Amino acid sequence: MSNISTASGIISLPKDFYQKNKTLIKAAKPQSQDYGIELISGPLTYDESNEVSWDFSGNGKWSMDKTFEWCLTKTIAGQKLAQKMSEHNVTFTVEYYDYEPGCEFLVEGNGTLIPKKEIINNEEKWVMDVNVAEHYLEYTDYNKIKLEFEDGITIGHNTKTNINMLLTDDKLCELYQKNKHALNMTYKEFIINMEKLIKNDPELDNGLCDFRLEQWIDDSEEFLDEFQE
Repeated sequence: MSNISTASGIISLPKDFYQKNKTLIKAAKPQSQDYGIELISGPLTYDESNEVSWDFSGNGKWSMDKTFEWCLTKTIAGQKLAQKMSEHNVTFTVEYYDYEPGCEFLVEGNGTLIPKKEIINNEEKWVMDVNVAEHYLEYTDYNKIKLEFEDGITIGHNTKTNINMLLTDDKLCELYQKNKHALNMTYKEFIINMEKLIKNDPELDNGLCDFRLEQWIDDSEEFLDEFQE
């Protein structure tokens, strides 16, 4: 089974092309079972721009850049749309973030999707030539939370931490209660040490994902090894 990435971003087309092909664009439906993209708002137009844009969310088969190759042209309408785009020398532009926890990558991508023909199963089909530059971001809890791929706690970079926020966090309180016998410190001392861990651990880098905190609640040995390093 393929790994599934989670992506969010913006996809754009020239405004005049959109206005002439609204029905075809709407019918293309670039979502297929577990993979593809869903247009979640738009089209958005801007006075200073000749483009229309949609916010999208989606799931990539292994990664979003690989999925862009086929998800926009998989339907009959998508095939017709790609042909029209080719005839008018039109491309999609995309800006997105893509997150895949199995292979542990977090990327920022931007570029163009250009229609082209390929032979697939002995039949000529339209696909997208994905001309995208991807920049790998630090795979940290802070970035996963900041980009809204995970829920969790962030305490910011180069700013004073709101200790009260940590003191009143239910999951941190539960973690302390479960390990109080081994920690030999007050709850406030525990929170001060947790702040240092969240700030200084390069894998966390000022963030702590809920899934990690829940793992620590379930596995005291793993948590204590991390906390007492």
